[in-house]
Amino acid sequence: MDIGVIRNVLIAYDFSAYADRALAMGIAIAMRFDAKVLILNVINRRDIEAIEHAMHRSILAEVPATSKDMVQEFKEERLGELQDALAKYPDKNNCLKPHVSVGDPVGEILALGRKHNADLIVMGARGHSRVARLLTGSKAETLFRLSSIPVLSVRQEEDFYH
Repeated sequence: MDIGVIRNVLIAYDFSAYADRALAMGIAIAMRFDAKVLILNVINRRDIEAIEHAMHRSILAEVPATSKDMVQEFKEERLGELQDALAKYPDKNNCLKPHVSVGDPVGEILALGRKHNADLIVMGARGHSRVARLLTGSKAETLFRLSSIPVLSVRQEEDFYH
């Protein structure tokens, strides 16, 4: 990466208010550099495994779909939601690319960032308490530790006043 040159921005997006702010900021940065933007939503593999477990235990026996069908349906649904979220941003050069994947969120962000030569990763971050961070960690902290790509963490403005 050339210092000061941004060609590809990866925005991690989870449909939260924090992610909305990160999306706006990431797109604004990308527009300033005439960069491409990949917007990623990750369906957590643990959630899929819980659904598969429920299906196997007949809790969802009346659901005729297989877990692969459900994952595909979730991905299509999320992709539509991503496109809706992007609708308010002008994309004259077709630079905004939504993407949905399944897996560990941090792993997926890092893998897609490397695959698409991201120069910057932008993500929303919630202000967890020390106890919550101690017990569960945070995706942002893990990403900061593991990423060779610069990471911009965007918080809600009101988080700074508490």
